[in-house]
Amino acid sequence: MQKKHINMIFAWLFVGIVIFFIAKAFINDLDEIKHYEFQINLLWVALASVIYLVAYMFLSSSFYFLLRHMHYRVSFRDNLAYTVFSQFGTYVPGKVWVYIIRYKLLKKHGVEKSDFLSMFAIDTIVILCSASIVSALFASSFFPSQTLAHMFTVALL
Repeated sequence: MQKKHINMIFAWLFVGIVIFFIAKAFINDLDEIKHYEFQINLLWVALASVIYLVAYMFLSSSFYFLLRHMHYRVSFRDNLAYTVFSQFGTYVPGKVWVYIIRYKLLKKHGVEKSDFLSMFAIDTIVILCSASIVSALFASSFFPSQTLAHMFTVALL
């Protein structure tokens, strides 16, 4: 019972820290926001929202398939929600909070810490590899050369 209260205190403390850093960033940029002329195009907002949702679906799918492979039954919907909720950890300095939040949410499904750390490592490697490929594609379009194209071809093989 006492552990539950301590966990609740830490959860609220974490939420307070997130709100503090968001408010700090907002206050720092308040002058720019006051003088900005907002023109909202609803079509672009809708398109960006759809693309963002698809991106989160791809981001959470790696964890979903890893959980399935490790015989944990977490629905795709729950896993997507945990991925979205864990992104609030990005507002607090230190990128480890994203994974701490996700582990806390997956813990109620019986996911062991060692399995989660393995999934975390695999997920990080996948993200780094995909970021490298995307970076190489963009770099090759900005700086076309035979050397860069050759490096990209070798990296894919």
